Amino acid sequence: MFPNILEKDSYSYEDFSSLVNGYLVERVSELDMQSWIKYIFKRGMSTEESACYTKSIIDTGTRFDFSSLSAPIVDKHSTGGIGDKVSLVLGPLLAAYGYYVPMIVGTSLGHTGGTLDKLCSIPGYQPYLSIEKFKKNVNKVGISIMGQTQDICPGDKKIYELRDRMNMIDSYPLICGSIMSKKIAEGIDTLVLDIKIGNGAFMHTLDMAKNLGKLLKKIGELNNIKVKVAITDMNQPLGNYSGVACEIIESMEALQGNGPEDLMDVVYYLAEQIISMNEINTNHQKLEDLINSGEAYQKFIDMVEAHGGSIEKFNQIYSQNQNFKYTLFADRDGYVKSFQTKRIGEILSSIGAGRLNNTDGIDNHSSLKTFKKISNKVSKGEPILEYCCASEEKINNLRVLSDELFKISESECPRQELIYQ
Repeated sequence: MFPNILEKDSYSYEDFSSLVNGYLVERVSELDMQSWIKYIFKRGMSTEESACYTKSIIDTGTRFDFSSLSAPIVDKHSTGGIGDKVSLVLGPLLAAYGYYVPMIVGTSLGHTGGTLDKLCSIPGYQPYLSIEKFKKNVNKVGISIMGQTQDICPGDKKIYELRDRMNMIDSYPLICGSIMSKKIAEGIDTLVLDIKIGNGAFMHTLDMAKNLGKLLKKIGELNNIKVKVAITDMNQPLGNYSGVACEIIESMEALQGNGPEDLMDVVYYLAEQIISMNEINTNHQKLEDLINSGEAYQKFIDMVEAHGGSIEKFNQIYSQNQNFKYTLFADRDGYVKSFQTKRIGEILSSIGAGRLNNTDGIDNHSSLKTFKKISNKVSKGEPILEYCCASEEKINNLRVLSDELFKISESECPRQELIYQ
């Protein structure tokens, strides 16, 4: 084992730096790193250690400098869920508002979808840019969304991939290091954290979300970033569509004033949280006007084109849905009581929306349509969920699943809380 790393009562920045850099150059073996990750899962870290670990990861790569820009440099991070396309709407909206949004996003993780996978369904979209090109896009367009390159926190990238393979994502200090290292490296001054809770989230309870939020906020503030924590629901898919290209379509509709109510409620709430950290008053009407006028949508188009993408070709490919479908119907009259959201996401991943239980690569056509939400009245025979993908074999495999993905109650059910104050 790397010298006495498991025997320490406390860790310093130098300890973490030696470990992370050692793993990068293979001086620390993968087996040793696995042992350390397992140890941290049980032991945890202090706030000071988490901050040092985060700094050690940042220092393996490049930090962006946007200090010459005259408006706030902002971003948002979500802990992930099903149908969580908020970044695709919020980012362009904030850019239209006049802020700068350098956004580093990831691919699918576990049962949750990846923003980068969704953007890659757009023909020509370049998911990885040079530092110079990324900075140019932010300066010119106001927003650029790309994936993590070898220049940005490479220590996190390698450790993150190992944690995913080990199925050891749910560790507060390691989550914090992974999230905050990339956000701090972006050169932002303002961050809103959208922590999802519920049966479709990595955080299952309000207490878990609050504890994670406190730690993330503290690490951000120790690095001179203004941070607010939002806690939002993931007990059911967000919006009407979940998957890959379908989420781009729904995001574009949302940016043109036709977004689902739950999605837009989260988008506006997070936008107002960011604005409140930079201005005395927030103007909800201005945000709505930027959506309804098409200005926010134009920012999305400009960003896609700056990345080499073509919305025209995207529309041509996905204008006609000729894929295979599997629909789940209500077996009685009543009201939707609950969803098995995590399992819903696992199945969606298996048909091509993610990498969990899927070795065939991302299927841009994979999607889930949610016809009803919790508390909605349903009649026997009405569709509740509909899976879709390009593989007839995968759709046929769904027909033999016995999972009870939703429950229907005879009596009325309360509407699911969306934003936890």
